[in-house]
Amino acid sequence: MENRNEMEFDLVQLIRHLFRRGWIILLAAAIFAGVGNYISESRLVPTYTSHCRIYVYRDPQSDKGVDYNGLLLANQMANDCKVLITGVNVSQKVVEELGMNVSPSYISSRLTVTSQDNTRILQINYIDSDPDRAVAILNKVCEIASKEIQNTMKVESVSVIYGAQRPTGPNPNSVQRDTLLAGAVGAALAIAVLVVMFLLDDTMRNEDDVERFLGLSTLSAIPICDELNPGGKPNDRAKGKLLARIKKK
Repeated sequence: MENRNEMEFDLVQLIRHLFRRGWIILLAAAIFAGVGNYISESRLVPTYTSHCRIYVYRDPQSDKGVDYNGLLLANQMANDCKVLITGVNVSQKVVEELGMNVSPSYISSRLTVTSQDNTRILQINYIDSDPDRAVAILNKVCEIASKEIQNTMKVESVSVIYGAQRPTGPNPNSVQRDTLLAGAVGAALAIAVLVVMFLLDDTMRNEDDVERFLGLSTLSAIPICDELNPGGKPNDRAKGKLLARIKKK
């Protein structure tokens, strides 16, 4: 029971210690947040997303025994098309026809394909640091992917609903997220340092500390007196300094 009381007492003292030095935690969080914001903005390269839509039509009679009136058609078609569009065959041809000095995986990693509400309408997105280049690459992807889907999947037709759209602005960046994360790291480090300082501080602030750590009983305690300590601070008692300083005459 005694150890439990000591642990609870120490925890209370630690919380008070952190609250009294809360300005240090806030200052560290502000400094780290400012540095994180500066680094994120200076190193961040804006990206742009261009998108286009295609419609894939396949005669239901070409595959007998499969119910194409439900969601099965949309799911199968979408999954098959996603694999083909982002595959190395399409990316390789795009690199070759545009004369790009990049690997096919560079193109594939920036492509995403989504189906529109379980329909046979697919939206293709391409992300690039140059909006005009994003449009040029995506248009070529649509052109090559349409032929690849038609030849591989034996569909009736692949129609481009609309070509690559030029982005109106950059994509949302992660500056705000990085700033908040840096501020949280700064606050955590400040708290860790304050906790370590508290644990390493072996100052005995009152008679309870003397009895608890040294196993000795105190006979009496002399409180701070303003008459005996005219130069002392008013909050010396709150800090636990019970030893009076007597001014020599």
